[in-house]
Amino acid sequence: MRRLCWPFRREYQHQRPIRQPGRPQHRRNVRHLCQRINTSNYTSAYALLSPHAQTLSSFDAFSQGEASSYIVTLSVSAVTHTGTQDSAEVAFTSVQDPAAGGTGQTCSNWSMTYTLLPDGASWLIDTASPHPGSPTPC
Repeated sequence: MRRLCWPFRREYQHQRPIRQPGRPQHRRNVRHLCQRINTSNYTSAYALLSPHAQTLSSFDAFSQGEASSYIVTLSVSAVTHTGTQDSAEVAFTSVQDPAAGGTGQTCSNWSMTYTLLPDGASWLIDTASPHPGSPTPC
């Protein structure tokens, strides 16, 4: 299962992204996904995923996969629009059980591209793709 986000805990330190053109709701969607996972509100977090993303991971697998991890830092650096989808460049540091981390890591630095699809008046997270070489150990 591919990780979509890691939950925030007391150690969370939000890093303000550089102001760039883009859709502010995408930054909020990524942040809300993480915050809802942090508070173990897996039902609300899962609801932020597109139907396609939900077919890649059952709710039980999603909630179990996120249970042992949390984000230390989070930054959404850029949001772009292409065709019918948008993408957000996301970087974060997660601390987790080594079985849940990238290649057995207890602390991982991630760099990912999230794609978001329109859903009526809102947007849903469709994919979260790690950049080449991500994650790296802290």
